[in-house]
Amino acid sequence: MKTPARFSVLLVLFILCFTARVNADIISDSVPDGTADRVNNNDFIGLLDGVSPNQIGGLNVNFPGAVPAGESFQLGDLVGRDINATSGSRSWNYQLILPADAVAGTGFTNISFAGHAFERATNNLEGIDQIQWELYLNNDVTPVQVGGPAAGSDWSTFDVNLSDPGGSTITSVRVVFTVTGFNGGGEWFVTRGLLQAEYQPIPEPLCFSLLSMVCLGLMGRKRKLC
Repeated sequence: MKTPARFSVLLVLFILCFTARVNADIISDSVPDGTADRVNNNDFIGLLDGVSPNQIGGLNVNFPGAVPAGESFQLGDLVGRDINATSGSRSWNYQLILPADAVAGTGFTNISFAGHAFERATNNLEGIDQIQWELYLNNDVTPVQVGGPAAGSDWSTFDVNLSDPGGSTITSVRVVFTVTGFNGGGEWFVTRGLLQAEYQPIPEPLCFSLLSMVCLGLMGRKRKLC
């Protein structure tokens, strides 16, 4: 009469181990890498490490003019003002590398990036003032998707969403944020984003060890009952 109960225990353990095996983990990056440059409190690009007052590297930075309705500065925002990018665009990267605990022969799947930006509400952007996000897979030099306001358009806020299904050969993902212009007249921008992807981790060995121990224990108990 106890045999069904034993099999029930085994079945539950098997389901738990199988679920742990097939469930994907999510890896993400919300802090872009790039070269910060603070000439003074009116000429800068970098990540905010202070708000009220706004600061980069512990030093105050200024954002003249109005902030668009509903927007606010947040710690970790990538910001820039009068950055003189006309001589060469500035780029910051979000990046994911396939973890070492990924199952062999698998790669990133369900890759997505969500970004948001806003700029001085009382300022009219010029044709050279542009922001852009590009999604790259592995070491490809051509992006699989590009997003951003049209060159020369005047915007106050902008949202971007990039995605790719990924696959077994995708072991690295990056999103490159590029800003061009914003080089005078108190022009500034604020942006933030989240890059994430799923991957299949190697099952926890403890789960299968426990399953083996329970099987051996039940087998031994069965022998004693015979």
